[in-house]
Amino acid sequence: MDYQLLSLALSNDGIAGSFTPVIVSMRRQARINIKPLLYALAFGVTIGSVALPVGNPQNLLIALESGMPKPFIVFALYLLPPTIINVLVTYPLLLLLFHNNSDDVVIEEARRPEELLINRRLAYTAITILLILIPLYFITDIFNVSPYLTPVTLTFMGASIIYLLSGSDRRNVAHNVDWTTILFFIGLFIVSEGALESGVLSALAHYLPQPTTLLGVFISGLLLSQVISNVPMVALYIPLMRELGISPSNFIIWVGLAASSTIAGTSR
Repeated sequence: MDYQLLSLALSNDGIAGSFTPVIVSMRRQARINIKPLLYALAFGVTIGSVALPVGNPQNLLIALESGMPKPFIVFALYLLPPTIINVLVTYPLLLLLFHNNSDDVVIEEARRPEELLINRRLAYTAITILLILIPLYFITDIFNVSPYLTPVTLTFMGASIIYLLSGSDRRNVAHNVDWTTILFFIGLFIVSEGALESGVLSALAHYLPQPTTLLGVFISGLLLSQVISNVPMVALYIPLMRELGISPSNFIIWVGLAASSTIAGTSR
């Protein structure tokens, strides 16, 4: 459950990257089979990330590039109920898959959580800013405070505050930014625009169901995401769907793209 809640407000990639080393370390500290825990992490971050635009990169792309009004309200309205259902189904499913896993837990090294905090002040600052950002996303979405207050700018301001208040750890904070992923997305947008202008997308659309219906976008999203990964798939399909006449107010189609591309990420 913790993974699902965290993935609602933080990127699922970040949660997976942060928790995987923690779970792997349990193999040594508690001498347990970590495979069920890793499966729970994979399912948890995927399921939890689908319900809000900030849960994963493809959702954020859809929220920003589709032009849909009030994306946080739309995502929560359409995708939060199936997310809750999936959470309820996943736990008994994992119990069924790993019912023979009866390892005895032997704790060889126990440390209090506060002992693991390298910089307690910075950790509490980050948690406070996160708790402020979550309601701000919805407030700016509902009341349309300013066109400049988007999920991107709000998150950037929050990250900037953390960076400014990090003190002597400022160099480490900048060093730990995932610059590779940032460069990947820059290149992704360049490739996506090139694919759109060259006509590759139009040719591709003839071999897959048209993404103009909920069923069509679901099948296309599930299949194509297995080939080129879900984030590039969404980046390529957004301009294609706009060319095919999918309006920003066609919420069902857009959230269908978000759901199908996120579901596809579970199987890889």
